[in-house]
Amino acid sequence: MKLTVLASGPSGMPAYLEFKGKKYLIDCGITYRQLKLRLEQTRKKQ
Repeated sequence: MKLTVLASGPSGMPAYLEFKGKKYLIDCGITYRQLKLRLEQTRKKQ
């Protein structure tokens, strides 16, 4: 696994991840509070 943080700042922390031959670009771009709320809402829908 290879993880590279591309930037760090108030608007987000994009990262590049290579894992098991696949490549991912990760950028949340929202606050932890908003992320937690949205994940909880998603779980309720399932």
